[in-house]
Amino acid sequence: MKKILSLMTFASFVIVMMASCDAINKKPDPAGVAAKVCKSYYDALIKGNVKVYVEGMNVPEKIPDGYREELETNMKMFLGQMKTEHGGLKKVTISNAKADVKDHVAQVFLSEVFYDGTKEEIVVPMVLKKGTWYMR
Repeated sequence: MKKILSLMTFASFVIVMMASCDAINKKPDPAGVAAKVCKSYYDALIKGNVKVYVEGMNVPEKIPDGYREELETNMKMFLGQMKTEHGGLKKVTISNAKADVKDHVAQVFLSEVFYDGTKEEIVVPMVLKKGTWYMR
């Protein structure tokens, strides 16, 4: 009886180890990563953090401060317009995402929900640069 119990314990241990090694060796899904990153940019925008949103845009690493300020001002105006028209952007959820690993691009499909109940489906093109996903 002890041998059977020991064998079952050992077999369970081997199965758990194999499953954990398989999970460790799996590469993350590029489309899923792009979608989560894209959603995080929009979540920052909803919280009013336009700086994080603009940093998520695919612009050259070094742009003039005036241009960056203009991009941030444009996003603040967009948020103001959404607040006037729909009471503001309430939340964003991921509907779908597709990635082309070879070309380092992805399309993220988001569902925007506004405070007045309006819903919009948008597509956000993404590009992978130096290991980070940016909005195009």
